Amino acid sequence: MEEEMSRLVGMAENLTPSFKMIVEEFREGWKALQKAIDDGIITAENAIDYIYDVLPYVYR
Repeated sequence: MEEEMSRLVGMAENLTPSFKMIVEEFREGWKALQKAIDDGIITAENAIDYIYDVLPYVYR
């Protein structure tokens, strides 16, 4: 089991993080983010709470 986990960890270490996004997706996301900030939904104090909402759009 340890050998298999070690192999899988090694595979993950060799991956280059990357993502693709078209301009329209970026603009829509930026608009939604700005609206959430303007509406007081996302603040400097709670912004990290929303990181898991963003990740699915980054890693696809």
